[in-house]
Amino acid sequence: MYNGNESKAYQMKGNFEAAYGIVAVLSYESPEWKVRVGNYKTRLEADRALLIFKEKFGGAIVLETEIWL
Repeated sequence: MYNGNESKAYQMKGNFEAAYGIVAVLSYESPEWKVRVGNYKTRLEADRALLIFKEKFGGAIVLETEIWL
């Protein structure tokens, strides 16, 4: 949902959680902080959620990650 500096990442995380009531995860991958949201099983589920999130967070994108079971 967001890549950038630490203070802005914390701000975006708080704004997202307040707007949607969904927990966002903050992580640091040098040199940027990242805010990630959701754990969707399919690309279709993620794209549907993205349409809703883009209303308030226009820079949001879907990232594919490997799921470990």
